[in-house]
Amino acid sequence: MKKIKYILILFLMFIFMDNTHAFDTTLKVYDYAQVLTTEEEQSLKRNIDLYIANHNMDMAIVTVKHHEKNSTMDYADDFYDYNDFGIGANFDGVIFVLDFTFWENGDIWMSTTGKAISMYTDSRIDSILDFVASKKNYGYYEMFNAFINKTNYFANEGIPTYD
Repeated sequence: MKKIKYILILFLMFIFMDNTHAFDTTLKVYDYAQVLTTEEEQSLKRNIDLYIANHNMDMAIVTVKHHEKNSTMDYADDFYDYNDFGIGANFDGVIFVLDFTFWENGDIWMSTTGKAISMYTDSRIDSILDFVASKKNYGYYEMFNAFINKTNYFANEGIPTYD
């Protein structure tokens, strides 16, 4: 009877451990705050897929109403890292988060990893976020498209060189 009990415990552990990797990183748009329609999510995903194909860097967009992290930055970094986003050995990519946890109108954040760190300097990130914020009156879908377009623009410019 003890053997069966131990086998059952091991089997249950295996099932739960296997499910920890069940997060679908192919979706690319995670609208937990429910600010987008299904059609808008699909359109954004198509644009993100083009970005990924053209630049060999991952991209995700997340909306969230509440989380337990200390900041939007912490949430963004953890969401990207713990859900196995990124391309290549350095997990190249970007994540954009619209977070309603701390402010009613939402807080926006962009995090980068791998070669995206060199691609998106602080001044480029500021430019992207300013551009995205300027589209807020047009709706969230327009904000996210602005993020994809401006991020794509800088990726097309390449990694900046400093004299």
